[in-house]
Amino acid sequence: MPPQRLLHRYGTEPAPHVFEFLRWAVRWHRPYWLTTRDAHGQHDGVLRAFRLALGCATLPTEVEVLLKSIRPTRWHGSKVSGIDLGSDFAWIDDSPLTVEIDALRAHDLQNRLIVTDTNKDNDALPRAIEALTAELRSAMNMLRQLGEVRRQPPRLVARAEPVIVPCRRLSSLRTQWMNGTFASRQLAE
Repeated sequence: MPPQRLLHRYGTEPAPHVFEFLRWAVRWHRPYWLTTRDAHGQHDGVLRAFRLALGCATLPTEVEVLLKSIRPTRWHGSKVSGIDLGSDFAWIDDSPLTVEIDALRAHDLQNRLIVTDTNKDNDALPRAIEALTAELRSAMNMLRQLGEVRRQPPRLVARAEPVIVPCRRLSSLRTQWMNGTFASRQLAE
C-alpha cells in the first residue's frame, strides 16, 4: 500500500487505523512496501513520509521498527513489476493504474487487488483486514476438508513396524514359513 494514501489522510495525517493495519500485516503476512516514495528498494521515503504525517523530526522507536519490518520493493514503470505474480500475494492500493489492473487481469489475478481509499472511507483498512482474513479462513476451511478426507482411519490395521520384502523373495519365504524353516533374520538380508 502506498504510504501517501495509507498513511497520509489528505496528505497531513496518518490514516485511521494505520498502525493497527501495519501491525496486523507484519504479524500475519510478509508485507512489502510498493510505493513511488521508495521504488528503489529502500526505507528512506517511507520513513520520511511518516515523519511528515506525524509531524516529528524523529519517529518513535516502535513506529520506526514497525515500518522497517516491512520489506521495501524495487520496481520501475508499473508497480506490477515489483510483484512476484507467481507467488501467493494480495495487493492493497488506493488507486492502481489501468495498465496495472490490465496486467493483473491478463494473468487472471485481478482478485488479488484490494482497492482502498482512506481519504473516502475511515474504515478502509479494517475492511482490508476483514477481506484478507475471510479469504484466509476460506482457504483454511478448504484445507481442513481435504485433511479430513486424508485423515480417515485406515480400513486395515497395520503392525507398528511393517516389513517390506521384495516380491521375488515372497514365494521362497512363504515356502520356508510353511516348512517351518523360516528365520526372522532372513528379512533383514
